[in-house]
Amino acid sequence: MLLIPFSQVAAGALQAFALERKIFTASIATVLLQIVSIPLIIGLELPLAWTLLSLGLVQSAIAICVYLYRLRLVRQTLDTSVLGALLPKRVKDRWHGFADRALAGADGLVFMGFFAFLTFVARTHSIEAGAIIALVVSIMRLFVIPMKQFGNIGGRMLLTAGVNKYSLRSLRKASLTFTTPLALVVLVLAIFLVPYPSVMLIAPMLMVQMFTEPWSGIDFSLAKVLYSPRAVAKVLFTVYGSIGAPIALMLAITGWGGAVEVWSVAFVCRLLFLGGVQKSLKRLHEDEPSWVSFRSTD
Repeated sequence: MLLIPFSQVAAGALQAFALERKIFTASIATVLLQIVSIPLIIGLELPLAWTLLSLGLVQSAIAICVYLYRLRLVRQTLDTSVLGALLPKRVKDRWHGFADRALAGADGLVFMGFFAFLTFVARTHSIEAGAIIALVVSIMRLFVIPMKQFGNIGGRMLLTAGVNKYSLRSLRKASLTFTTPLALVVLVLAIFLVPYPSVMLIAPMLMVQMFTEPWSGIDFSLAKVLYSPRAVAKVLFTVYGSIGAPIALMLAITGWGGAVEVWSVAFVCRLLFLGGVQKSLKRLHEDEPSWVSFRSTD
């Protein structure tokens, strides 16, 4: 958790130097390492607490390696590129975009806090419910976070080539090429890796969430790059802060915080988030001059 802000800043710097391919390659490698590590750790048949601890340690080690890799690329680029020599002036000229920069990473903090709260709510109901939500969140993180790179990279490409309905459609088709099979992978992983019967009700929701990721998380990242983080921040805070969190709190108060009920809240929030993102994108496409990202002024 401590490395997330630093790693994302390094990733943002690499995007400024048009090194999206290296970012995407690192993201794919991260997903593969995490996918391989999960069945290996589960196969050790350790007690549940030790299994969760081992999964956390492995993911932490992977996160550290990714951060060090990004940091090394940033340092190399700053030392060798013309853009690196101009960076201090660019930073001064863009100080007015501080709010956008702060909001650029807000989604990570919001999701981290929201899912931690859901895990807490489930844990107040029972140890089993808390364990299910924690495992499900870990599985979804393996795939959803790297998928954001489709939006980041696609946004920068569209800034260069121009935005139209055909380019957006092509980007969505490319995203679906990955998310469609991953939806089935998530379904299988959830069923086989979460050792509780109630996962049979949760797994289909996970599959739908992954399949619709091009219209939710990927388009959210795309909008942040094309327009501004401010352009879609309202959707994020409204859905997860004003709707999702209070409903989850009511589940905890009423004693209905079982795993299925808690994840149903997350599922409904994702669908609302999808609708809000699509509505915002439609409005932004129609009123593009009103939303000009500081990135597009390069």
